[in-house]
Amino acid sequence: MKHPRWFSRKYYDDLKRFPKAMDKVEENRKFFSEKCMQLFNKGIGEDVFHPEVNFEIVTLLAKEQFKMIRPSKSFSCHSFAEVTDTVLLTFLRGISTEKGILILDRYLEKRLKRRKNLHS
Repeated sequence: MKHPRWFSRKYYDDLKRFPKAMDKVEENRKFFSEKCMQLFNKGIGEDVFHPEVNFEIVTLLAKEQFKMIRPSKSFSCHSFAEVTDTVLLTFLRGISTEKGILILDRYLEKRLKRRKNLHS
């Protein structure tokens, strides 16, 4: 999905009634945390992330941030993709070294050019 829609709050409430589904959600959260830590460690090795940052806390903050934004009237005029991109980019910029910021800026520049070309 290019622009995923928000899920209903009822979806999240109903999900709690299904233990197998909740187990899967928990399994996905654990996988997310492990994958994040692998990527952060790789980024430290490549000098794109600051090594003094506690990435366990960053991972927890990111997970909590994403939990807070779904679904909310505050974000209803923005797509899910736009909100998650903004949260992710904010986190990445905050933990990036100068080298990492340059990579992130190049990525954003290319993405902006692609969007302009699509709308031309």
